[in-house]
Amino acid sequence: MIRDATVEDIPQMVTWGRQFADMTPWAGPCPFDAGDFANTLRGLIENGICLVSDKGMAAAVLAPCLFNHDAVVAQDLFVWRDGRLLAALEARARERGAVAFMMAAQMYAGMRPRAMRRWLRMHGYAQLETYWMKEL
Repeated sequence: MIRDATVEDIPQMVTWGRQFADMTPWAGPCPFDAGDFANTLRGLIENGICLVSDKGMAAAVLAPCLFNHDAVVAQDLFVWRDGRLLAALEARARERGAVAFMMAAQMYAGMRPRAMRRWLRMHGYAQLETYWMKEL
């Protein structure tokens, strides 16, 4: 079952967050801090979109579009371990007035970029930008 996260879910979500963060390029310049992630989750539960299932978690933020503040766009922060959560995030964003949903596809160890692109296209996404990161 997919549902809105509550503060009671935060300990499990912190465990999943550590697993997620340790697999990404963020692990180098931004080591995982459990307290900070827990605070981020509290903020998302109150002001964003934060979902859990028995298998994983997902979150997104809503913001005015850069080019038209009357249009709200949603941006995922993470979808972890349960692909069903993406559709639930999209639905929740639509309910909250979003006209578009942006999905980041982080490429990290073990990821298959072509499979990820196919999966996103299959779910209706078009490539918008490509981000690159350099540790300073």
